[in-house]
Amino acid sequence: YLLLAAFMNGGVIGIYADEKRSFTVSRFFSNSGFYFHHFFALLFAVVILFFLVYKFVSPALFGIINAFSRNWMSDRAVWFVHLAGYIILLFIIVFLNMIFDYAKIIIVVEKKKSSWLCIWLALKFATRHFAKTIGLYFLLAAVGLGLVLVFGLLQTWIQPTQVILLVIIIAIQQIFIFLKIGLRLDFYGAQLAMYQQDQSTVRKLRKV
Repeated sequence: YLLLAAFMNGGVIGIYADEKRSFTVSRFFSNSGFYFHHFFALLFAVVILFFLVYKFVSPALFGIINAFSRNWMSDRAVWFVHLAGYIILLFIIVFLNMIFDYAKIIIVVEKKKSSWLCIWLALKFATRHFAKTIGLYFLLAAVGLGLVLVFGLLQTWIQPTQVILLVIIIAIQQIFIFLKIGLRLDFYGAQLAMYQQDQSTVRKLRKV
């Protein structure tokens, strides 16, 4: 799945980056193949980083939290400080994921040949516009969470006791899958638009 996503993402972002945004199957797969080695390198890097977060950052973080709250008498306070640890961990994962989204965009838009350079440029861009980039990411993530909640409620309300209801559930599941794909495309589209707008502003300022 991850390799397929790395392959398809090149085609998606390549189409979005085109000013005309004219879609053809041949152009889509041409972009997918052209950027695949870059996106595979990014995939390899992000898997390594997530492994490091899981293997080292998470144990270190909760080791500090446990040492800090070991002698606390209030279970509620211990629960809240552990919750804060999970929020920090989630934020690290989200931030890394966002960085690699912008790295993909920079590879396509700027025609860079080094995937590692694009990670650094993405980090600079995201930190320079931290409020905008993280705000956009959480906004789109909130929409995705809303879709998941709606889908869960529909599954709870509809009990597949009859064939027609089972067909309805299957149809809802397919709609949900397409909505998830559409949301992922919206992620790339919105992030790409933000990056291109910023670079356009930078180029105008340089001409002044």
